[in-house]
Amino acid sequence: MFGNLIAVVFVSLHFTHQISRPATAYPNLATGIVLYPAVLLLVLAGFVLAFGFSEKYRAWRFFHTSLAVTFYMVIVVHVLHGLGII
Repeated sequence: MFGNLIAVVFVSLHFTHQISRPATAYPNLATGIVLYPAVLLLVLAGFVLAFGFSEKYRAWRFFHTSLAVTFYMVIVVHVLHGLGII
């Protein structure tokens, strides 16, 4: 769990770095703008599941799993886009 939280910090730093670039070197945020909220929602759902806030709502497990699949699909597209393959 701590490794994932550290990863979210690194993703937040990367996203902040990208959006704070000057207008002349501003990147295309197409996949990043989708990926960052997916990461934040994934972390939120993970906290809800890890600390037992979801005992009444069984849908959180489905929500967390769906966000994980979405995250991995978008991260692959994000990396491919960053490398210039697509």
